[in-house]
Amino acid sequence: MWSQLVTSSDDRSLSGRKLRPHPNGVRELEAVLRKEGDIVLFVSRTGFTADAEREIRSSTKHIETMDLDRLVSLWQQHYEKLSETGKALLPLVKVHFLSPTEE
Repeated sequence: MWSQLVTSSDDRSLSGRKLRPHPNGVRELEAVLRKEGDIVLFVSRTGFTADAEREIRSSTKHIETMDLDRLVSLWQQHYEKLSETGKALLPLVKVHFLSPTEE
């Protein structure tokens, strides 16, 4: 069970270049983990720097990493099994397309 949902959309610089999470971001997430057994899922649209990955591996806290494509894939795969409260965190809508006619 998640005790907190911490979000950040801070992966673009002012110039519009994509930035990847760095060790300081990892340390900020570690500070959120207060209780024994807490887990952080760190999702990045742009991947992680080598330094951030090293910081995560050396952390005494439980930090999992995932790219955005994997998160969306898992969300779609398990969406129907989620509670209504869970679905409300990231609601999905099915979109249907007409199938082309066979000739």
